[in-house]
Amino acid sequence: MYASPRRSALVSALVHTVVLALLLLTGPVVRTVPKLIDHGSIVLPSDLVKYQVTRTESGGGGGQRDDTPPQRGHLPKITPRPFVPPMAHMENARPVLAMEMAIFGNPSVIVPAINLPMVGDPGGVLGLISGGPGGPVGIGTGDRGGIGGKTGPGYGDGDRPGVGGYSPGFRDDVTQPTLLFKVEPEYTDEARKVRLQGTVLLRIVVDERGRAENIVVTQGLGLGLDERAIEAVKKWRFRPGMRASRPVPTTAIVQVTFRLL
Repeated sequence: MYASPRRSALVSALVHTVVLALLLLTGPVVRTVPKLIDHGSIVLPSDLVKYQVTRTESGGGGGQRDDTPPQRGHLPKITPRPFVPPMAHMENARPVLAMEMAIFGNPSVIVPAINLPMVGDPGGVLGLISGGPGGPVGIGTGDRGGIGGKTGPGYGDGDRPGVGGYSPGFRDDVTQPTLLFKVEPEYTDEARKVRLQGTVLLRIVVDERGRAENIVVTQGLGLGLDERAIEAVKKWRFRPGMRASRPVPTTAIVQVTFRLL
């Protein structure tokens, strides 16, 4: 006696259903592993416009009558009203009224960033504890209570009082720089392990050649991602900002986004 085609189809469907159920219950579950390499970086065009930076020809100098060159370090606070000049070593380690060391200048000036804990001359010698041979106060080989080899309470190679560097100013007639080429940053192993995601904001100066310089982290993530963002942006190339058909240095805010999928 032969089974009907309808009955055979029903039995076949039932067998396949049972086999599939057994596979799902007894077999391993395969999960999709999230990708850990996808990240992007973009420039914020709205923050690139209307700012031009010019080089300030200001300077300063000082010292503590030491026999050794000035120590290398970061610049102290920049303010129009400094009260305590910078010093590499203090005679009174416990002053009655402690005040922050500072030099004279415009606080908006962009100066070299030195990743050292001590105050000093950015062009000084690493590993020394010395105010330098200048004086009578300050750090360097100059005088008048500043930092460096010139005269005055500021810092820089110029002859005017203040701090030499890049001075930003509002200019409507300056066109924004345009990103032409970028290199994607890489994740660090530490950031991958904890699945760290987020955004690093960098303030940069796009110079006349379209290269990023004077890079400062304004919002960081840590675990090495700030450094990876800086390394990548240093390789980016821009069409520089223009004024009267001539390239000019321009400030910019760059956003580098690290993202895991």
